[in-house]
Amino acid sequence: MRVEGETSTYQKIKRGVGQGCILSPDLFSLHSEFIMRNIKGLRGIHIGGHIINNLRYADDIFLIAENTKDLQCLLDIVREESQKRGLELNSKKTKIMVVSHKETPPKHQHIYK
Repeated sequence: MRVEGETSTYQKIKRGVGQGCILSPDLFSLHSEFIMRNIKGLRGIHIGGHIINNLRYADDIFLIAENTKDLQCLLDIVREESQKRGLELNSKKTKIMVVSHKETPPKHQHIYK
């Protein structure tokens, strides 16, 4: 830290920002941007000539894929990159939604391991 031009001794940060801290959303957005860059260009759905494989709003992330295999790949990368940054995915809040034009929607397994 630098205070009034003087640098202190090194201090290991043991804890993140507190609940309600004004920096929290910005720091989360910064981390999530770096995490999601790792899936840029991977398979997703085609909309208007673009490949879309994720949507984000605040701390919610929606991964989008055409099949279970591609979705599992996206999820594995996001989970691995999150762990590298000290973040964890909450399996209890993880949901899968199947959208299909077929009369009988395809079956899926719970892919979050």
